[in-house]
Parts: sequence; C-alpha cells; structure tokens
Amino acid sequence: MSKRIEINTKQLKDAIQTSSFTASKERDNILSNTLIEIENDTMKILSKNPTTKSIQMIKIGENLEKCSILVNPNTLFNILKELEGETTQITIDENKATIKNKNFKTTIKTINKELYPQEQATEKESICTLNFNKLKHLMKSTIPYPDKNDISREYTGIFIEIKDNKLKATSTDHFRLINVITDIESTQKDEQFIIENDGGNLITKVDMENEVNLYKDSNSIELKDSEKSIESKIIKGDFPNYEAILLKEEDSYITVNRDEFLSSTRRVSIIGTQDEIEIKTNIQNKEMEITSQNSEGEESTDKININKTNSENNISIKLNSKFLMNFLSQITTDDVYFYYRSAEEPIMLKAQDDNCIYNYIMTPITQ
Repeated sequence: MSKRIEINTKQLKDAIQTSSFTASKERDNILSNTLIEIENDTMKILSKNPTTKSIQMIKIGENLEKCSILVNPNTLFNILKELEGETTQITIDENKATIKNKNFKTTIKTINKELYPQEQATEKESICTLNFNKLKHLMKSTIPYPDKNDISREYTGIFIEIKDNKLKATSTDHFRLINVITDIESTQKDEQFIIENDGGNLITKVDMENEVNLYKDSNSIELKDSEKSIESKIIKGDFPNYEAILLKEEDSYITVNRDEFLSSTRRVSIIGTQDEIEIKTNIQNKEMEITSQNSEGEESTDKININKTNSENNISIKLNSKFLMNFLSQITTDDVYFYYRSAEEPIMLKAQDDNCIYNYIMTPITQ
C-alpha cells in the first residue's frame, strides 16, 4: 500500500544535501544511499559512511504509519534543487518513490532497505555546549593542514582540546602546524580527542543551531541540536606535544601589517620556480625585506615596514611562500607577530581577532 506525504521543499532539499555529504562516495557501496524513515508526524533522514554520520528530523504535519525507503541522495538532491513549488508531494510504494511539485512529476527507483546496516545505539557522555559557528570556523582554519596519507594516524586528524572554557583545534603535516583557540561558555569536563579530518570537513559544510551539545564515547563524538545530529569517528592515539614548539613572548619577534606582508609575498613569488622566498629583517632600519630568485637567476625584492620589535638582531630566514600565503590569506587581523630564534629553527606567526587566537608554525627551508 502506497504512502503519500507533503513536505516543505526547501527543508527536504537542505536535509538531503547534508545527507549527501556523509553518504559513501563509492557508487556500489550500500552506504552511498540515504535511509528515509517516516513515522507519525516525523521524517528521519539517516546517512553514514565509515567515519561520519548525519541524522535529521523534519516535521511533516500529519500522522502516518511507519514506512521507509532507501535512495541515492545525489539523485534526489538533483531533482529537488530544480523544484519551484514551496511544497513537494512524495508517494512511497514498494520499490519506487514518486515526486510531484506543481506540474512536475517524476518517479525514481528505491533500493532494498533491508540491505542498509542497522543502527547500533551507544551511550555518549555529555561534554559541553558549543557555539556551532565558532566550531565551524576552527574547523575551516585547521582542516587544510593534516597530511591525509601520513602513516601516523594521529597526523591525519584535528586535535581538539576542551579545558578552562577554551576550545582549541590543532593540526599538522610535519612541515607546518596551526593552533587556533576560542572561548566557550561552559564545560562539563575537560576533554581532548583527535577528530577525523572527514569529520572536521563535515562540520564546515552543515548548518546547525547556534548552540549545540557535544557528546563523546570511546569511538566517536556527536554534535546535536533540536533537529539534527552529526557524528565523527575519533582517532586513537596521542597527538604530538605541540606546545613544546610554540614560541613564547621572550623569543625574538617583529610585527608587520598582514595586508602588506601578504601582498609583498605574493608579488615577489611571481617569478619563483619553487615555493621559496627569503625573509630578511633589518631591525635597525625598521624594515622587512622579502626576496625570491628562480633558476634563471632572476630576482624580485620588496620591502615593508616593521611596526614593533623586541630584537636588535638582523636575520635571514628562507620560507615556503605557499605555506606562508595560505595562513595570511585565512586571517583578517591588521597585524601579525613574527616570532623567530634562528634561521634553522621553526618560526611562528601569531594573530588575534575578536573570536580567535592563531598560532602558526613553519619549518624554514635550510638546504
């Protein structure tokens, strides 16, 4: 017997798009599909892969007997994004679903829902309440840096620390490390874990209510609001002791304008055949000189002002210009602190805006 429902088109489209983020990208894998279950006045949309999962609940405004279908979310989303009517009608039969919106009507095949893996409920411990937009910003700031192919699994994820009403996210690929810190309102307990990079990426793609609850068990974390939850597996292991390599206030530093630093680096890098530039600080004249040279012997040079310094020593440090511009492009602060110890040791760029503190470590080029 067929079941017919009416649902808000935009709500369904947004939910199916989110489910497509968590469905497996392997076409022949059963997890490349999304399970839609309807019971009473609620539609539940479940999608998962080996590392992430999303569950969304939509009120449909009518009570129906329990029914479910298994569909490809990409196929369904491609249909929904073209619909113009505010409300969409879906008729569910044994092995097909008919979608009707205004004068448009189409029928798609459904998959045997018995093949979809059953849910295994686990108890998760409540950790804290988070501002989701702050968490999303931290994920956007850190997901470019883990090395997805590193043999040490700890380096392929994002290290999350929750302590003293602070939320910290850190990631590294051995050559550079980024550590971003923001405030949170309350925590039930101190916690730390390494989230899968795919989990961090999922957080950047979805929209949730401003305040979400964070839960954790030994294998995964869950973020939940009133209508939606997303989960990510966590990586077992110990993240490197990054605090040991963070430079401190007592180390030498200068401050420069971010926009000037980024523009100058971009200009001198144009002729470069490799991602290398050389930073020279002239403390006496309050200048930073930025140079590059290619294999043909061509050179570019630019200078910007040093605004502040605690050092009297001039120094030349060779850096990867691509790595440098990656960081400078993602922050919006006026000034950047440039910490250093020697030409062979890691340097640290530090910046702070209204919401976050950024610490960015780069290894110099010494060859």
